[in-house]
Amino acid sequence: MIIDKNYEGLIECDGIFKLEGDLITEECLEIKINLIVTGDIKAKGSIKAGSYIKAGGSIEAGRYIEAGSYIKAEWSIEAG
Repeated sequence: MIIDKNYEGLIECDGIFKLEGDLITEECLEIKINLIVTGDIKAKGSIKAGSYIKAGGSIEAGRYIEAGSYIKAEWSIEAG
């Protein structure tokens, strides 16, 4: 799954995108924008972001998590 500025449900403010709720996929997740998710981010495969990943809940990946800048979760971060 690829998340870019055209992903449905995003709210943009000054070049930062926000998604209300959880972001869950059975695939790998590639984030091509600055993204804040208010809930959990979960992917069965890997999670890769060009900039940063920020979640109001947990971040979980079945494989690895990679970000160009930083990774932040209000709860837990798990990979592998």
